[in-house]
Amino acid sequence: MIVGIAAAARCLGYGKPESFRRARTRHPIPGEQKMPDGRPCWTPAALRSWQSKRKIAGNRIHDG
Repeated sequence: MIVGIAAAARCLGYGKPESFRRARTRHPIPGEQKMPDGRPCWTPAALRSWQSKRKIAGNRIHDG
């Protein structure tokens, strides 16, 4: 289980936890749970699945 924003950001290769926090706010992660102390947590598979389904600006194909 990956617990907390900073740990999830590291797991997914984000340079800054704030970047992950913003992405998570815009695109909620299915399967997110809460620890008893209120911190969010995810399975590694849930994080990888969420990341693989997101459209990354640098990977978009532009016509023209």
